[in-house]
Amino acid sequence: MKKHIIGIIAFAAITVVVGWGYIQNKQNVVLSDLALENVEALADNEYHEGYCSWRTGHSSLTGWVAICDHLGVGSICECGTPDKYYPDPR
Repeated sequence: MKKHIIGIIAFAAITVVVGWGYIQNKQNVVLSDLALENVEALADNEYHEGYCSWRTGHSSLTGWVAICDHLGVGSICECGTPDKYYPDPR
């Protein structure tokens, strides 16, 4: 009989913990205007006129090339910088 009562108490405790966790997850999070602007800036990759960065590409004709444009994710460079070619080391 004691095992039956302990099982009921354990089940009730688990049910309470799961219910409390569910209620905590249902709460709505309100973000400030600043937080929303930060999320939008991260989603846009912070692209602004004049903002470029380096990216790499490869061609069988030219080998590796470093390109400065708004699609890059590397270090910042001045837009319009000539591409840099790196031949394959074969």
